[in-house]
Amino acid sequence: MIPGYNTDIEFDGTIYHVQTEDKGLKARLIVSLVYVGGEILASKRTSYDDLMTDGKVDEAALIERLQRQHKLICAAIRAGRIEDLRRMGKQMGADGNGASAHKGKRRGGESGALKKKAQSADATVEVAPRFAPHPANGSESSAWLDLPASSVDDLQLSLLEERDFRAGETVVLSVRVGYGPSCAIPNAFVKVKILGTTFRPTIFNTRTDHNGIATLRLMIPHFTAGRAAILIEASADGHRAELRRLIHHA
Repeated sequence: MIPGYNTDIEFDGTIYHVQTEDKGLKARLIVSLVYVGGEILASKRTSYDDLMTDGKVDEAALIERLQRQHKLICAAIRAGRIEDLRRMGKQMGADGNGASAHKGKRRGGESGALKKKAQSADATVEVAPRFAPHPANGSESSAWLDLPASSVDDLQLSLLEERDFRAGETVVLSVRVGYGPSCAIPNAFVKVKILGTTFRPTIFNTRTDHNGIATLRLMIPHFTAGRAAILIEASADGHRAELRRLIHHA
């Protein structure tokens, strides 16, 4: 069993706690839970049977998969997907799968009162009671989260409008920060530098809005010789991305 991850994320004035852990070689599951004040709002389970060879797990691949799943869920919360989870929880209650609110301790996953068990061929799968049981074979169930796993591997930075930049212009620069095209990151730090060989650098700082977009009004220095460029940097959750665009002579 490898160490798990616990992350607190604030979105729209609420703190969400995301816990992701390896359930061990007997279960062969990566389990993520999303809590608010001790209540489980969502769960995500992923089998890693495919990483097993002769009873041993590829530990490096398991660590990578655990990290990826944790980032996926954190990114979904930052993108404002919580209401989707709440609606699913209410629907499960209406269907008789846990109508009342369940409370429990965050540490260690579910408490005894928060568990019901679905039997598979070789594992017992713990299922958060407010949500429908997952497939018996332990495969991933993610109807509440349709982001592809590859979309959260790296922080991505892009211009909303590609254009040529020229000396002496005043431009409005809009950039988007996200984990892939489907998951924007609000409150990401964005730094824009205008660098040149014939003038002093200028630096602008801002943060992205709730759509993961940062907009700045820039005045590009006038120059007729040498080289110049705009360097855009973004950072969030310990990840960093950058873009460079050339500035043409006037």
